Amino acid sequence: WEKEVLNAVKNVRTRSDVKVEVAFGMWNTKCFDSGLERLERSFNNQNKNLDKVHIIPLFISSYSAVIEMQKFIFGKKPGRMIPDPRAYVSKYVGQNIKLNYHHAIDYHPRISMILANRFHTLLHNARESRAKLDLIMVMHGPVGDSDNEKWEAMARNYLRDIQYLFPVKNQFVVSLRDDAPRDVRDNATKQLRQLVTNAKEGGRKALILPLLLAPGGIEQGILKRLEGLDYVWTGEMLLPDPMLEYFLEDRIN
Repeated sequence: WEKEVLNAVKNVRTRSDVKVEVAFGMWNTKCFDSGLERLERSFNNQNKNLDKVHIIPLFISSYSAVIEMQKFIFGKKPGRMIPDPRAYVSKYVGQNIKLNYHHAIDYHPRISMILANRFHTLLHNARESRAKLDLIMVMHGPVGDSDNEKWEAMARNYLRDIQYLFPVKNQFVVSLRDDAPRDVRDNATKQLRQLVTNAKEGGRKALILPLLLAPGGIEQGILKRLEGLDYVWTGEMLLPDPMLEYFLEDRIN
């Protein structure tokens, strides 16, 4: 997963004059501070001062507890917003460096193009008329119910774009909500399995399209949920894809 992100950023660096660093760690402040230190050193080596940093969270949606924690870490939210007391403020908050925290991927036409290409491959693999196909978009999803409503609204926008290009019989969104309480996760699994079963019983095929950033682990949970069912799946996600690199380049520029 990290390799795919690093490769994408490496390619973006070759086309941009902006200094770019990557920090992993969800809400690990030390990882973020290490990235900021690398940026600061690169400026100091050129006898310049780092005075402004734009932080782009490479997450599917801006609506999640992780994003709220990161906003707190970079001094953009008060402590009462933080559901996890392990988070703590970056050492760069309050210094002369201005930290700008931007939104996550959310809805974007370039992402629609990637998803449409992924779905086109699923259509080819299904080898059925579109009237006999159901599209099921699956995503990680957040913990909270109100955040989940925003995730699902975003996903429906993507489905609208895909439907415009490649209309099929039915389209659905399933938010798996892996970090939510067990009963919430179990209900999401039940919903996913029921949709796939309904397609089979109706003489249709279910095409599973993940709205996920990159392969490297989470897809195994999806396959486990679908164990024993009949569906079409390629495992392709947003990365690797040049269109995601162009998206990053747009955001950086």
